[in-house]
Amino acid sequence: MPSRILIIEDAPANIQTLSTILKERGYNISIATNGRQGLEVLERIRPDLILLDIMMPEMDGFETCRRIKASTAWLEIPIVFLTAKTDTADIVRGFELGAVDYVAKPFNAHELLARVNTHLTLDYLHRENERLQSRIRELMGHFLTNVFVILCAYALVAGSIAGVVRNINTNILISASLLVGILVPAMLIVIKRGPHSWDFFGLTATNWRPALGEAMAWTLPILVLVLAVKRLIILDPAYSHLSLFSGRMAQNPTHGPYLLQLCIYVALVPVQEFLARGILQGSLQEFLTGRHVVWKAILISNLLFSTLHVHVSPSFALGTFVPGIFWGWLYSRHRTLIGVIVSHILIGAWIFYFVGVHDILL
Repeated sequence: MPSRILIIEDAPANIQTLSTILKERGYNISIATNGRQGLEVLERIRPDLILLDIMMPEMDGFETCRRIKASTAWLEIPIVFLTAKTDTADIVRGFELGAVDYVAKPFNAHELLARVNTHLTLDYLHRENERLQSRIRELMGHFLTNVFVILCAYALVAGSIAGVVRNINTNILISASLLVGILVPAMLIVIKRGPHSWDFFGLTATNWRPALGEAMAWTLPILVLVLAVKRLIILDPAYSHLSLFSGRMAQNPTHGPYLLQLCIYVALVPVQEFLARGILQGSLQEFLTGRHVVWKAILISNLLFSTLHVHVSPSFALGTFVPGIFWGWLYSRHRTLIGVIVSHILIGAWIFYFVGVHDILL
């Protein structure tokens, strides 16, 4: 459909000139001969662009522009001033009131058409971008709703199992089976139907070198810090019976079941990071608005993921939340899971299987 242009101009000769030039290019034209009439026309139609004369009786172009931009219904309509005034102050005042451009009189047809076409194109792209953003947000809303429903179902099932199965190792094994066998396939189906590619969820090798380098630069000091904290904890008489390295692999590194548990843990870390960082955090960063979006996404995604571990123990859930903030921050910097997964494996294995915190958290 041809674009509609509203001409607000009081000089008949200028109206005739503008109408002729624009109609030859296929534009639909509406005409108002003063500012008040222009506002009345806007009540009936919504043009794609307004050509507005500055020097008019009763209500000049500046006041007309101010009233147009004061209305939320007309705010986004681009306004191009028509002026014989070349004073910089007047031009600046027009821009300050919301005009996007100006055309000097007498009109040059090529210049006029170029400016009109440019701003119609920009306005179209702006509206199309808003439409696409709205559609994406709608799809993301459906996506996150499905994700939360799946997570709640997982939490209910895992919590029910925890109420029946008291052995912590069996509980964790069953939870892991649910995670891999039910939760991940359900998430993959939801993702496949969603608006984004796999890269959006961190499944990409882009920037893997800086991501891995930064992850290691932060992870190694954290391993030392964990050891220092454990040293302070065992100074407490309540934990004085514990050794500095009380993890299962430190105590019996060749024991088959312990090796199997460690292998299962290493295999599950990519799955956990895919869910916590790739799906939850990445989606929330896209969906949330306002200030500090990244940190909001990090905190909310970690809170959600940590609640999935409450059935193991509240202290264990808290233990997953704290390092999750660090991994969420790492992920936000590079949007690839590679560095985060390596850091998670090193820190998790170090804490649970070598330094040992089961007697403290569980």
